[in-house]
Amino acid sequence: MAKQEEAKIFLIVGTYGLLSLKKHIEYFKEEHNVVFYNLVDKSKKTESFIERREKVFEKVVFCNLGSDISIAKAVRDFSDRVVAIETLSDKNITFLRKVVPFCPYANNSSESSLAWSDDKFMMRRFFSVFDKSITPKFVILKKDADPEDEALRIESKLDYPVMVKPSNLASSKLVSKNYHREELVKSIKRVFKKTKSVQRERYQSSQGKDEFNVVAEEFMEGSMYSVDGVVNHAGKVTCYPPCYVITGKNKGYDDFFAHTTRLPSRLSKKSIGKVNFVVESAVHALRLTNTHFHIELIRTEEGFKVIEISPRLGGFRRFMYEKAYGIDIFKNSLLNKLKKKVAVSSKVLEHVAVLKVYPKQEGKITKILGKAKVLKLESFQKLVQKAKKGDSVKFAKNGGDSVFTVYLSHPERGVLLGDVRRVEEFFEIHTEK
Repeated sequence: MAKQEEAKIFLIVGTYGLLSLKKHIEYFKEEHNVVFYNLVDKSKKTESFIERREKVFEKVVFCNLGSDISIAKAVRDFSDRVVAIETLSDKNITFLRKVVPFCPYANNSSESSLAWSDDKFMMRRFFSVFDKSITPKFVILKKDADPEDEALRIESKLDYPVMVKPSNLASSKLVSKNYHREELVKSIKRVFKKTKSVQRERYQSSQGKDEFNVVAEEFMEGSMYSVDGVVNHAGKVTCYPPCYVITGKNKGYDDFFAHTTRLPSRLSKKSIGKVNFVVESAVHALRLTNTHFHIELIRTEEGFKVIEISPRLGGFRRFMYEKAYGIDIFKNSLLNKLKKKVAVSSKVLEHVAVLKVYPKQEGKITKILGKAKVLKLESFQKLVQKAKKGDSVKFAKNGGDSVFTVYLSHPERGVLLGDVRRVEEFFEIHTEK
């Protein structure tokens, strides 16, 4: 009897919800002889954590994800069997990039491509080289310069309004829109002061992400969209249908977080073709291969332009694409890394929306109203609560997160839109300074 071939390994870097992984772990083991290992920072190593993880993963490995030597030792005995490395969170992209060189036979983007896509400054530079039409004008800020001098330098190169943002934070963290010099100076001071602390809180590892740049760029006026998809080993890009995104700014907040994200987008086939062309240009500009990607765009009068791209699954996009089109984007991501065909559909099954709920004012939460009503909505699917009474909350531009994330889905568009409106009306989150 022929000896069974030793199983290949999908190496998942960092933490992620276990329930959502179980069905994929079983499928890939049975159909493709691939098992799942989990590489986690040693700061997470507790008995309860190990017990939960070992019920799902074939093997759980701990190391200092900030140390090359520690990573090398951790993967030494199985690196030749790793067929692909994956992470399911933007905060782990840095660690994914650090692991890639130690698994040389894995089907992944290069360390350089991952680094470029994790830094808004480098991203913009490569977009400009590849196709200037897909990116706004931008300036890299000098860390040790006087904020007043930097504001003057920015004014000489860019027109107001000007966006100021850290180069390597996601979810609109510390992003600001500035209409004049006084606002710009204030934003420059704030972003340099707060970025490091937000990084350390967000990445929560033994080696946080301390190096960062700050970018100023011309504001792009228009509607926002996002696209997820995959690019294979040969550079072929497959795009899923675009999502329509309503920002906090559109809803009266002085902030740019994704307030409501909807599928389908209702863009015409011609417009979707234009979106996909820009997406392909952005993917190829960063030389990404063998990866899933999440890209955000603005539809301006000059055409679609790229806000940013990340080599990961977009937040709550697994839920959205599964409900709206029956597309399993995580399964597709792994199939793509195995050089297998991915399943795509444009047939709408349900109308889907995900809302992030913030208070109207920052501060300590004193009262939350409306949750019980939201749970009874006809299109309600899921609610994630991230803060409670007594917790202090901040807007995304100051490094904070939403209090609730609400997931809705329904076959009828009218019912869904009605429930979106009800969520906005029902929730009342009272705060005090």
